[in-house]
Amino acid sequence: MRYPLLWEQLAPDSLGQINWRWADERLAKLRELGIRPIVGLLHHGSGPKYTSLLDAEFPAKLARFARAVAERYPWLDAFIPVNEPLTTARFSGLYGHWYPHTRDELTFVRCLLTQLRGVVLAMRAIREVTPGAELVQTEDLGKTFATPLLQYQADFENERRWITWDLLCGAVAPDHRMWQHFRWLGIPAAEINWFRENASPPDVVGVNYYVTSERYLDDKISAHPLESHGGNDRHRYVDVAAVRVRSQGLSGIHRLLRETCERYDLPVAVTEAHLGCSRPEQLRWLEEMVRAAQRLRNEGGDVRAVTAWSLFGAHDWSTLLTRQDGGYEPGAFDVRAEKPRQTAIGRMISSFSGGRRFDHPALSARGWWHRPIRFGLRVQETDCFATRDTRRLLIVGHNAVAQGFLFGTQEAGLAAVVADDLEQTADPDEIWAVIDCRFAPASKFGAACAGAGIQYARIVPAPAISLVESELSICVGEIFGTGTEEDLVANAIRTLAAGERFAAACDAPIAATYLPDLVVAVIDLLVDGATGIWRLSNPQPTTPAELAQLAARFADVDARLIDPVPGWSIGRAAELEATGATEPLLPPLESAVRHYADVVLASLPSVRQTSA
Repeated sequence: MRYPLLWEQLAPDSLGQINWRWADERLAKLRELGIRPIVGLLHHGSGPKYTSLLDAEFPAKLARFARAVAERYPWLDAFIPVNEPLTTARFSGLYGHWYPHTRDELTFVRCLLTQLRGVVLAMRAIREVTPGAELVQTEDLGKTFATPLLQYQADFENERRWITWDLLCGAVAPDHRMWQHFRWLGIPAAEINWFRENASPPDVVGVNYYVTSERYLDDKISAHPLESHGGNDRHRYVDVAAVRVRSQGLSGIHRLLRETCERYDLPVAVTEAHLGCSRPEQLRWLEEMVRAAQRLRNEGGDVRAVTAWSLFGAHDWSTLLTRQDGGYEPGAFDVRAEKPRQTAIGRMISSFSGGRRFDHPALSARGWWHRPIRFGLRVQETDCFATRDTRRLLIVGHNAVAQGFLFGTQEAGLAAVVADDLEQTADPDEIWAVIDCRFAPASKFGAACAGAGIQYARIVPAPAISLVESELSICVGEIFGTGTEEDLVANAIRTLAAGERFAAACDAPIAATYLPDLVVAVIDLLVDGATGIWRLSNPQPTTPAELAQLAARFADVDARLIDPVPGWSIGRAAELEATGATEPLLPPLESAVRHYADVVLASLPSVRQTSA
């Protein structure tokens, strides 16, 4: 298991003050369980406040910390001193996302060489304590494609992607393209030669691979949003995810692993394999990574492992940690509730690691990165037809919420059908789960599904009574995102955009639930096999008037036209109270309203009133 003993957490103030308590407790437990930690010392960034990626003493300081860890825990025998040095250098020195927030090639290279020198010195210090300690060197590995005009840039980036491992292996000599580039930037030959003289090849080459790892450079910048425009000294272009624009799709992890095996005569492993998406897509992605690794191993490749990064999920990585949006992507466990809850990803890991087959209807379809939806096209039902079996999900109800679930299930690659009951379906035996959108407080449907071995979820208004713990009962707040007359957010934006006044109740708190977020959460819970009562709303108690104010802000319409009034005056009862525990499975309310405001505005005439 990759496990963090992070420099900035254990020694935040100085190397003379290392607090081992946290590490002592957890490493003792791992050892007791027979789990072998692969210890990471610096995941991303500059480490503690008394150093940086531009600090000439960074390598020596990291080595001192590494030695202290090795001396404290001499039984540890596998390390990742610095995770993804190239990626960190790009995000810190070339793209300006992280400290030191620069955007120049020389600083980027300085950040890279500083980290890699730290890796070499850290492993040297560790091996003086534990001679057999292994270096697992991770790096994001993708591939760059381009239009013909920009092929030269793609060729350069496809050579640069190997630089972390090439330097550690002592393979960057004067005939290496990156040697020439470093010298052109002004890096002294002695600094590059240092890695040849102090070669520290990885014991395992760790490949991190994501759906966005493969890139496409396009000189037709007018086809892309202004904020994506960039370039080099020769041409202007955009750098976008290849999966979104390249007709051939992705090269895929199998091909990239094979390229790695061919370049280095060393063991390889997939050290990060995560997808921030719905649970069905997460399952498809991880299965694809495992199958590709098994295939290459059968072909003779020395593939050691696939790491299901990350075990407990990740916060705000969709923004590269440049903003705190409250975004969370679950992993093998979902930690948003009080107690970590195992997801279907966790069950898949258990099956694969035990040599067993993992089966789920979600695996019947291909991942979105293989379907037309990857180009931003509206999902078609034919995209979701099963390829291995014909099991479907039944949606009960004829309302906007049911339609939202139908679209959401198809978007997630799940074959679905709408009917009033099981008998109306072509073959009830094909149904693996039911989502009841009729807002019925009690139903015999659940008992029938339980008798047939079918998962059953029902959507009910909160607060609700007569809920059954053995079912999946979803208590929702005021739903918006339907576009109907009952949709408070949509109606507020439309009315205010037309320059008309909008009355909204201000005297009772409500819980608000954004339909697309609800759909994703319910699908995830069904795929996870969850039961019990779940209260799902976008976190942040509000009132109808406050919700309208929020919508006006993100839609950039005149909020002064909103009239906060008592609910009784507009015939609105305050039946929805924002009380009781709510499972934090949905994104923050502001994030939901911001997204939906864009959707509503796209349906309005292009000329609209803006706020003063």
